[in-house]
Amino acid sequence: MELLTSVGTPRVHGSVTPGKIVERVRLGEPLAPGESPLLGIKASEVLEAFFRDIAPPRLESSNVLRKGIACGVTEGTFAYTSGSQPALGPDGKFQVARDKVVIGRTLAEDEVDFESGFLMVPTALPEAAATPAPGTVPVPPGVPVPTSGAPPRLMEGGPVLAPTPGAAGAARQGTVRLKFKATRDQIFKAFPAIANLADKSDDRKVTIHVEGQSSEGFDPVWLRNAVEEPLDEANIERELDGQS
Repeated sequence: MELLTSVGTPRVHGSVTPGKIVERVRLGEPLAPGESPLLGIKASEVLEAFFRDIAPPRLESSNVLRKGIACGVTEGTFAYTSGSQPALGPDGKFQVARDKVVIGRTLAEDEVDFESGFLMVPTALPEAAATPAPGTVPVPPGVPVPTSGAPPRLMEGGPVLAPTPGAAGAARQGTVRLKFKATRDQIFKAFPAIANLADKSDDRKVTIHVEGQSSEGFDPVWLRNAVEEPLDEANIERELDGQS
C-alpha cells in the first residue's frame, strides 16, 4: 500500500474531489451523442463506476467515495436524496420533495447510503416552496392585494393586510463582493454560502481571491502537493496573480 500511495505517482488515492466524481460518471452530460444529459444517478452506480473500471483515480475503499459525495453535497456540486429513486418530470425536474433533498449544507458521511442514495444536478431540483415573510398574512387566491402604501381594505370574510415592506422591494445587486479572514473550520462553513452565490451567478461561477501569508515562506513542495494539486484535480482554472 505504501508503494501504491506514497512512492512516485500515487496509484491508489485516499481522497476524491466532487469534481472527479462528476467527471467519472459524466453527471450533467449526455452519455452518448443525441441523448439527453444525465441529470441524476444512483449512488450505487457511482460506486460501481469507481471500482469496476481500472481508470484512475483508484480509491482505497468505499469510505473515500462516501467522503467525496458528502463534500460535494456540502459544496453544492450536486444534491443528495435517499429512498425510492425520484422520477424525472416533463419539465426536467425530479419529482421529489425539497425537504428530502440535501444540498448546500453539511451532510454527514454516514448519511451517504450506497443502496438507496441518489445524486442530482442542482438544475434538476424542483423549486422550493415559498415561505411567507415574517409579519405578513397569507392571502387566499383570488383576493386582491392592495399595492404598497395603500391602506388595508375590508373584504367579505375579514380584513386583508397590506404586505410588510422588506427585501422583496429592495433594489437588486448586480455584483456581490465578499472579503473576510477565516480559519480552516470557518472556510468549510463558508462553502455553502459561496456555492449558493455561484449557483445564481453568470455561468454558475464566482471569482475567488485567496491570499495566505507566512513569515517563514511556504515550502514549495508542500505548496504543490497540498494546494496546487487539489486545485488541478478539481479542474479549477487559476488566474495568475502577483506573488511575493
